[in-house]
Amino acid sequence: SLPSARLDWPVHNYREKPRSSSFPRIPSTRPLFHCKLLYDLPALHRPGQKVTFPTLQRIRPEQYELPQGVDVLSFGGTKNGLMYGEAIVFFNKELASDFKFRRKQAMQLSSKMRYISAQFDTYLEKGIWKVNAEHANKMAKLLESKVADIRGVEITQKVQANGIFAIIPKELISVLQKEIFFYVWDEEKSEVRWMTSFDTTEEDVLEFSRLLKEKAG
Repeated sequence: SLPSARLDWPVHNYREKPRSSSFPRIPSTRPLFHCKLLYDLPALHRPGQKVTFPTLQRIRPEQYELPQGVDVLSFGGTKNGLMYGEAIVFFNKELASDFKFRRKQAMQLSSKMRYISAQFDTYLEKGIWKVNAEHANKMAKLLESKVADIRGVEITQKVQANGIFAIIPKELISVLQKEIFFYVWDEEKSEVRWMTSFDTTEEDVLEFSRLLKEKAG
């Protein structure tokens, strides 16, 4: 849904004027495109790891079309198996004209960048990005199936990618975090976020679900 707060541009130079807006949530970019038009945003950015995992969950990669209204996409590598690196893809090529200078200004021009970039050759040509993302998605579905019936656990969102959102008894959070780290998504509701990745194993999932079931009693 569109943001409810009004994005009023400043009338003086003591506030920044947004040049783009980034939407990391997994749902469709269609409402984001309408948001871009409504608020006259110069550019719309979407983080790439939020595209990779849900894309593989719903459709084949070759069927994937450019997100409507998205000008810039950061195609993530760090969170999907690369040692380090993100590829910036410009759908609106006009925005790319001086990007190499902005990259320098933002201190994102690493020494020997070609070595970081070289990872993407194999990553893309051999389909490693797809294999890794599919595995992460598969582990998320496995985790969902193992914890869904545990007492006190309520899955709050449909598992569409590599993340699971669940409400669990508050007293269990700190107990579980002593064994396996995860983030608390909403403290008031005692909602947590469990993420799977390219290196999550079935043994990891089974061990975590066993621990959760044991602590839940």
